[in-house]
Amino acid sequence: MRVALIDGAVNMDFLQEIKNSNVRVAGVYAVCNGKVTVEQQNVHEITHASVCAGIFLREIHCPCELLLIRVLDADSLRGNIHALVAALDFCIGSRIDVINLSLGTSRIRDAELLQDKVSELTRHHMIIVAAESNRNQLTFPAAFENVIGVRELTRANRRAPSDSILYRSKKRCFSYQGKSVMTGGYNSYAAPAVTARVCDCLAGGITEVKRIKRVLLRQRNIKKSRKRKRGSLDKPVICLNMRDEKKAAGEVKKILHFFASHGYEGVCISDTLQTDYAIGILNIWQFQRILRRANDRFWLLTNTADVDFVIWHAVRMNFDKRNRRSIDRMVTDGEGYRRMPKADELTGPLDGDGLKEMLKSLT
Repeated sequence: MRVALIDGAVNMDFLQEIKNSNVRVAGVYAVCNGKVTVEQQNVHEITHASVCAGIFLREIHCPCELLLIRVLDADSLRGNIHALVAALDFCIGSRIDVINLSLGTSRIRDAELLQDKVSELTRHHMIIVAAESNRNQLTFPAAFENVIGVRELTRANRRAPSDSILYRSKKRCFSYQGKSVMTGGYNSYAAPAVTARVCDCLAGGITEVKRIKRVLLRQRNIKKSRKRKRGSLDKPVICLNMRDEKKAAGEVKKILHFFASHGYEGVCISDTLQTDYAIGILNIWQFQRILRRANDRFWLLTNTADVDFVIWHAVRMNFDKRNRRSIDRMVTDGEGYRRMPKADELTGPLDGDGLKEMLKSLT
Protein backbone atom coordinates (compact mmCIF):
# COMPACT_ATOMS: atom_id res chain seq x y z
CA MET A 1 0.00 0.00 0.00
CA ARG A 2 1.32 3.43 -0.97
CA VAL A 3 0.32 6.59 0.90
CA ALA A 4 1.08 10.19 -0.07
CA LEU A 5 1.12 13.02 2.45
CA ILE A 6 0.86 16.32 0.58
CA ASP A 7 1.75 19.30 2.76
CA GLY A 8 4.82 21.43 3.50
CA ALA A 9 8.47 20.73 4.29
CA VAL A 10 9.23 17.77 6.57
CA ASN A 11 12.02 17.45 9.14
CA MET A 12 13.33 13.97 8.34
CA ASP A 13 15.60 13.86 11.41
CA PHE A 14 12.53 14.38 13.57
CA LEU A 15 10.61 11.62 11.77
CA GLN A 16 13.46 9.16 12.25
CA GLU A 17 12.93 9.48 16.00
CA ILE A 18 9.32 8.27 15.57
CA LYS A 19 9.85 4.62 14.81
CA ASN A 20 7.20 2.51 13.07
CA SER A 21 8.39 -0.75 11.54
CA ASN A 22 5.27 -0.88 9.35
CA VAL A 23 6.17 2.27 7.41
CA ARG A 24 8.93 2.82 4.89
CA VAL A 25 9.50 6.36 3.61
CA ALA A 26 9.71 5.77 -0.15
CA GLY A 27 10.57 9.32 -1.16
CA VAL A 28 10.55 13.00 -0.26
CA TYR A 29 9.55 15.36 -3.05
CA ALA A 30 8.71 18.99 -3.73
CA VAL A 31 6.74 20.79 -6.44
CA CYS A 32 8.84 23.52 -8.07
CA ASN A 33 7.59 25.48 -11.09
CA GLY A 34 4.87 22.94 -11.73
CA LYS A 35 7.19 19.92 -11.66
CA VAL A 36 7.74 17.35 -8.93
CA THR A 37 11.40 16.88 -8.06
CA VAL A 38 13.37 15.31 -5.22
CA GLU A 39 13.24 17.58 -2.18
CA GLN A 40 16.36 19.70 -1.76
CA GLN A 41 15.18 21.79 1.18
CA ASN A 42 16.27 20.82 4.68
CA VAL A 43 14.33 21.99 7.72
CA HIS A 44 15.34 21.60 11.34
CA GLU A 45 12.09 22.54 13.08
CA ILE A 46 8.90 20.70 13.92
CA THR A 47 6.90 21.91 10.93
CA HIS A 48 3.19 21.43 10.31
CA ALA A 49 3.91 18.64 7.81
CA SER A 50 6.32 16.99 10.26
CA VAL A 51 3.59 16.83 12.92
CA CYS A 52 1.04 15.46 10.42
CA ALA A 53 3.52 12.78 9.32
CA GLY A 54 4.31 12.01 12.96
CA ILE A 55 0.62 11.52 13.76
CA PHE A 56 0.26 9.16 10.80
CA LEU A 57 3.28 7.13 11.93
CA ARG A 58 1.86 6.83 15.45
CA GLU A 59 -1.59 5.73 14.21
CA ILE A 60 -0.85 3.37 11.31
CA HIS A 61 -0.92 -0.37 12.04
CA CYS A 62 -0.56 -1.95 8.60
CA PRO A 63 2.48 -2.06 6.27
CA CYS A 64 2.76 0.80 3.80
CA GLU A 65 5.12 3.01 1.83
CA LEU A 66 4.95 6.73 2.59
CA LEU A 67 5.68 9.48 0.07
CA LEU A 68 6.05 13.05 1.35
CA ILE A 69 5.30 15.82 -1.18
CA ARG A 70 5.83 19.51 -0.42
CA VAL A 71 3.49 22.01 -2.07
CA LEU A 72 3.60 24.71 0.63
CA ASP A 73 6.27 27.32 1.20
CA ALA A 74 8.31 26.51 4.31
CA ASP A 75 8.03 30.02 5.77
CA SER A 76 4.52 31.22 4.88
CA LEU A 77 2.83 27.78 4.70
CA ARG A 78 1.10 29.03 1.54
CA GLY A 79 0.83 27.33 -1.81
CA ASN A 80 -1.08 27.59 -5.06
CA ILE A 81 -3.65 25.43 -6.76
CA HIS A 82 -1.35 24.53 -9.66
CA ALA A 83 1.27 23.07 -7.31
CA LEU A 84 -1.41 20.95 -5.64
CA VAL A 85 -2.70 19.70 -9.01
CA ALA A 86 0.87 18.82 -10.05
CA ALA A 87 1.29 16.83 -6.83
CA LEU A 88 -1.96 14.97 -7.48
CA ASP A 89 -0.80 14.17 -11.01
CA PHE A 90 2.39 12.77 -9.51
CA CYS A 91 0.28 10.55 -7.25
CA ILE A 92 -1.39 9.03 -10.31
CA GLY A 93 1.98 8.17 -11.87
CA SER A 94 3.25 6.81 -8.56
CA ARG A 95 0.24 4.51 -8.11
CA ILE A 96 -0.73 5.95 -4.75
CA ASP A 97 -3.58 4.26 -2.89
CA VAL A 98 -4.37 6.89 -0.23
CA ILE A 99 -3.74 10.65 -0.27
CA ASN A 100 -3.71 12.77 2.87
CA LEU A 101 -4.39 16.49 2.47
CA SER A 102 -4.12 18.44 5.70
CA LEU A 103 -4.76 21.50 3.58
CA GLY A 104 -7.29 22.87 1.11
CA THR A 105 -8.58 26.01 -0.55
CA SER A 106 -11.63 28.15 0.16
CA ARG A 107 -11.46 29.94 -3.19
CA ILE A 108 -14.49 28.93 -5.25
CA ARG A 109 -12.70 29.32 -8.55
CA ASP A 110 -9.85 27.05 -7.47
CA ALA A 111 -12.38 24.24 -7.13
CA GLU A 112 -12.75 23.91 -10.92
CA LEU A 113 -9.26 22.43 -11.37
CA LEU A 114 -9.57 20.34 -8.22
CA GLN A 115 -12.90 18.82 -9.19
CA ASP A 116 -11.55 17.50 -12.49
CA LYS A 117 -8.42 16.16 -10.83
CA VAL A 118 -10.29 14.52 -7.93
CA SER A 119 -12.61 12.82 -10.42
CA GLU A 120 -9.55 11.47 -12.25
CA LEU A 121 -8.04 10.20 -8.98
CA THR A 122 -11.31 8.48 -8.14
CA ARG A 123 -11.28 6.70 -11.50
CA HIS A 124 -7.84 5.37 -10.53
CA HIS A 125 -9.40 4.03 -7.28
CA MET A 126 -7.50 6.40 -4.99
CA ILE A 127 -8.92 7.38 -1.61
CA ILE A 128 -8.56 11.06 -0.66
CA VAL A 129 -8.73 12.26 2.94
CA ALA A 130 -8.88 16.06 3.25
CA ALA A 131 -9.16 18.40 6.23
CA GLU A 132 -11.79 21.11 6.29
CA SER A 133 -10.96 24.70 7.17
CA ASN A 134 -10.68 25.53 10.87
CA ARG A 135 -12.61 28.74 10.16
CA ASN A 136 -15.85 26.97 9.14
CA GLN A 137 -15.42 27.84 5.47
CA LEU A 138 -16.43 25.79 2.47
CA THR A 139 -13.20 23.91 1.74
CA PHE A 140 -12.08 22.10 -1.38
CA PRO A 141 -11.47 19.26 -1.97
CA ALA A 142 -13.00 18.27 1.40
CA ALA A 143 -16.46 19.41 0.21
CA PHE A 144 -16.50 17.06 -2.78
CA GLU A 145 -18.78 14.03 -2.60
CA ASN A 146 -16.04 11.48 -3.40
CA VAL A 147 -13.61 12.83 -0.77
CA ILE A 148 -13.53 11.90 2.93
CA GLY A 149 -13.71 15.28 4.66
CA VAL A 150 -12.36 15.47 8.21
CA ARG A 151 -12.94 17.74 11.20
CA GLU A 152 -11.59 17.59 14.72
CA LEU A 153 -14.27 16.53 17.21
CA THR A 154 -14.76 19.78 19.11
CA ARG A 155 -17.94 21.27 20.55
CA ALA A 156 -18.27 23.71 17.63
CA ASN A 157 -17.48 21.14 14.94
CA ARG A 158 -19.85 18.58 16.47
CA ARG A 159 -22.79 20.74 15.40
CA ALA A 160 -21.35 21.52 11.98
CA PRO A 161 -24.00 20.82 9.31
CA SER A 162 -21.96 18.49 7.10
CA ASP A 163 -21.25 14.78 6.96
CA SER A 164 -17.50 15.11 7.39
CA ILE A 165 -15.82 12.62 9.68
CA LEU A 166 -15.54 14.01 13.20
CA TYR A 167 -12.43 12.56 14.79
CA ARG A 168 -11.48 12.90 18.46
CA SER A 169 -7.70 13.15 18.37
CA LYS A 170 -5.41 11.91 21.07
CA LYS A 171 -3.48 14.84 22.49
CA ARG A 172 0.14 14.20 21.70
CA CYS A 173 3.29 16.10 22.49
CA PHE A 174 6.03 15.96 19.85
CA SER A 175 9.44 17.19 20.92
CA TYR A 176 12.63 17.87 18.99
CA GLN A 177 15.80 19.61 20.15
CA GLY A 178 14.14 21.22 23.14
CA LYS A 179 11.03 22.44 21.31
CA SER A 180 7.59 20.88 21.67
CA VAL A 181 4.30 20.91 19.76
CA MET A 182 1.00 19.80 21.28
CA THR A 183 -1.53 18.34 18.83
CA GLY A 184 -5.30 18.33 19.08
CA GLY A 185 -8.03 20.81 18.24
CA TYR A 186 -7.12 21.31 14.57
CA ASN A 187 -8.72 19.66 11.55
CA SER A 188 -5.35 19.31 9.81
CA TYR A 189 -4.08 17.12 12.66
CA ALA A 190 -7.21 14.96 12.64
CA ALA A 191 -6.81 14.14 8.92
CA PRO A 192 -3.64 11.97 9.13
CA ALA A 193 -5.15 9.96 11.98
CA VAL A 194 -8.22 9.25 9.84
CA THR A 195 -5.93 8.45 6.90
CA ALA A 196 -4.31 5.75 9.06
CA ARG A 197 -7.76 4.29 9.75
CA VAL A 198 -8.54 4.34 6.02
CA CYS A 199 -5.34 2.37 5.40
CA ASP A 200 -6.49 -0.22 7.91
CA CYS A 201 -9.77 -0.53 5.98
CA LEU A 202 -7.92 -1.04 2.70
CA ALA A 203 -5.70 -3.66 4.32
CA GLY A 204 -8.88 -5.42 5.40
CA GLY A 205 -10.24 -5.50 1.85
CA ILE A 206 -12.67 -2.57 2.11
CA THR A 207 -12.04 -0.32 -0.88
CA GLU A 208 -15.23 1.68 -1.56
CA VAL A 209 -15.40 5.18 -0.07
CA LYS A 210 -18.99 4.75 1.15
CA ARG A 211 -18.18 1.48 2.89
CA ILE A 212 -15.03 2.98 4.43
CA LYS A 213 -17.11 5.85 5.85
CA ARG A 214 -19.57 3.40 7.38
CA VAL A 215 -16.74 1.45 8.99
CA LEU A 216 -15.15 4.63 10.33
CA LEU A 217 -18.42 5.81 11.87
CA ARG A 218 -18.63 2.61 13.90
CA GLN A 219 -15.36 3.39 15.64
CA ARG A 220 -15.41 4.81 19.13
CA ASN A 221 -13.63 8.13 18.57
CA ILE A 222 -15.37 9.00 15.27
CA LYS A 223 -18.80 10.62 15.23
CA LYS A 224 -21.32 12.11 12.82
CA SER A 225 -22.26 15.77 12.91
CA ARG A 226 -25.47 16.71 14.64
CA LYS A 227 -28.07 18.98 13.09
CA ARG A 228 -27.06 22.57 13.63
CA LYS A 229 -29.44 25.40 14.39
CA ARG A 230 -29.43 28.11 11.80
CA GLY A 231 -28.15 31.54 12.74
CA SER A 232 -28.17 34.86 10.97
CA LEU A 233 -26.48 35.32 7.60
CA ASP A 234 -23.13 37.08 7.66
CA LYS A 235 -23.12 38.65 4.18
CA PRO A 236 -25.49 40.49 1.79
CA VAL A 237 -27.89 38.42 -0.31
CA ILE A 238 -29.25 39.30 -3.76
CA CYS A 239 -32.25 37.28 -4.94
CA LEU A 240 -32.48 36.65 -8.69
CA ASN A 241 -36.17 36.17 -9.52
CA MET A 242 -35.99 34.70 -13.06
CA ARG A 243 -37.20 31.42 -14.52
CA ASP A 244 -35.34 31.65 -17.84
CA GLU A 245 -31.99 29.93 -17.17
CA LYS A 246 -30.09 31.61 -20.02
CA LYS A 247 -31.30 35.02 -18.93
CA ALA A 248 -30.55 34.24 -15.28
CA ALA A 249 -27.04 32.99 -16.09
CA GLY A 250 -26.39 36.20 -18.04
CA GLU A 251 -27.48 38.35 -15.10
CA VAL A 252 -25.34 36.31 -12.71
CA LYS A 253 -22.23 36.85 -14.83
CA LYS A 254 -23.02 40.54 -15.15
CA ILE A 255 -23.46 41.08 -11.40
CA LEU A 256 -20.41 39.01 -10.41
CA HIS A 257 -18.19 40.72 -12.99
CA PHE A 258 -19.33 44.22 -12.00
CA PHE A 259 -18.77 43.63 -8.30
CA ALA A 260 -15.39 41.96 -9.00
CA SER A 261 -14.26 45.03 -10.92
CA HIS A 262 -14.82 47.00 -7.69
CA GLY A 263 -12.94 44.50 -5.50
CA TYR A 264 -15.86 42.37 -4.22
CA GLU A 265 -15.96 38.62 -4.86
CA GLY A 266 -19.31 36.85 -4.95
CA VAL A 267 -20.94 33.52 -5.71
CA CYS A 268 -24.32 32.43 -7.04
CA ILE A 269 -26.19 29.59 -5.31
CA SER A 270 -28.87 28.07 -7.54
CA ASP A 271 -31.23 25.12 -7.69
CA THR A 272 -31.28 24.97 -11.51
CA LEU A 273 -28.07 26.52 -12.87
CA GLN A 274 -25.29 23.93 -13.05
CA THR A 275 -22.18 24.33 -10.92
CA ASP A 276 -19.52 26.32 -12.75
CA TYR A 277 -16.65 27.18 -10.42
CA ALA A 278 -14.93 29.35 -13.01
CA ILE A 279 -17.89 31.73 -13.09
CA GLY A 280 -18.83 31.34 -9.43
CA ILE A 281 -22.01 29.25 -9.55
CA LEU A 282 -22.83 26.50 -7.05
CA ASN A 283 -25.79 24.15 -7.52
CA ILE A 284 -27.24 23.16 -4.15
CA TRP A 285 -28.10 19.63 -5.30
CA GLN A 286 -24.39 18.89 -5.78
CA PHE A 287 -23.91 19.57 -2.07
CA GLN A 288 -26.43 17.06 -0.76
CA ARG A 289 -23.94 15.83 1.82
CA ILE A 290 -24.40 19.20 3.55
CA LEU A 291 -27.71 19.18 5.44
CA ARG A 292 -30.92 17.67 4.12
CA ARG A 293 -33.33 20.53 3.47
CA ALA A 294 -32.66 22.70 0.44
CA ASN A 295 -33.55 25.85 2.39
CA ASP A 296 -30.86 25.03 4.94
CA ARG A 297 -28.38 24.32 2.15
CA PHE A 298 -28.87 27.83 0.75
CA TRP A 299 -28.20 29.22 4.23
CA LEU A 300 -25.16 27.03 4.91
CA LEU A 301 -23.43 27.64 1.58
CA THR A 302 -24.01 31.38 2.03
CA ASN A 303 -22.37 31.47 5.45
CA THR A 304 -19.46 29.16 4.64
CA ALA A 305 -18.53 30.51 1.19
CA ASP A 306 -15.40 32.66 1.38
CA VAL A 307 -16.92 35.60 -0.54
CA ASP A 308 -18.24 39.11 0.08
CA PHE A 309 -21.82 38.63 -1.14
CA VAL A 310 -24.12 35.89 -2.47
CA ILE A 311 -26.75 35.65 -5.21
CA TRP A 312 -29.67 33.27 -4.59
CA HIS A 313 -31.40 31.85 -7.66
CA ALA A 314 -34.20 29.39 -6.88
CA VAL A 315 -36.83 28.03 -9.25
CA ARG A 316 -37.85 24.61 -7.93
CA MET A 317 -38.45 25.68 -4.36
CA ASN A 318 -39.87 28.49 -2.25
CA PHE A 319 -37.76 30.03 0.47
CA ASP A 320 -39.00 29.83 4.03
CA LYS A 321 -39.79 32.99 5.98
CA ARG A 322 -36.36 33.28 7.56
CA ASN A 323 -34.61 33.10 4.20
CA ARG A 324 -36.99 35.64 2.69
CA ARG A 325 -36.23 38.08 5.49
CA SER A 326 -32.51 37.69 4.78
CA ILE A 327 -32.76 38.97 1.19
CA ASP A 328 -31.31 42.47 0.75
CA ARG A 329 -32.04 43.10 -2.94
CA MET A 330 -34.21 41.35 -5.50
CA VAL A 331 -33.71 41.36 -9.27
CA THR A 332 -36.68 40.41 -11.44
CA ASP A 333 -37.40 40.42 -15.16
CA GLY A 334 -41.00 41.55 -14.67
CA GLU A 335 -42.25 37.98 -15.02
CA GLY A 336 -41.31 36.92 -11.52
CA TYR A 337 -42.82 33.64 -10.37
CA ARG A 338 -43.34 34.81 -6.78
CA ARG A 339 -43.09 37.87 -4.60
CA MET A 340 -40.28 38.36 -2.13
CA PRO A 341 -41.46 40.62 0.71
CA LYS A 342 -39.13 42.89 2.66
CA ALA A 343 -36.60 43.18 -0.15
CA ASP A 344 -35.96 46.13 -2.47
CA GLU A 345 -36.85 45.24 -6.05
CA LEU A 346 -34.79 46.06 -9.12
CA THR A 347 -36.19 45.35 -12.56
CA GLY A 348 -33.80 43.42 -14.81
CA PRO A 349 -31.97 43.02 -16.99
CA LEU A 350 -29.70 45.35 -15.05
CA ASP A 351 -27.99 48.29 -16.72
CA GLY A 352 -24.98 50.21 -15.46
CA ASP A 353 -27.02 52.53 -13.24
CA GLY A 354 -28.87 49.61 -11.67
CA LEU A 355 -25.62 47.82 -10.87
CA LYS A 356 -24.12 50.98 -9.37
CA GLU A 357 -27.23 51.42 -7.20
CA MET A 358 -27.03 47.81 -6.03
CA LEU A 359 -23.31 48.11 -5.20
CA LYS A 360 -23.91 51.31 -3.26
CA SER A 361 -26.82 49.85 -1.27
CA LEU A 362 -24.94 46.68 -0.29
CA THR A 363 -21.61 48.25 0.59
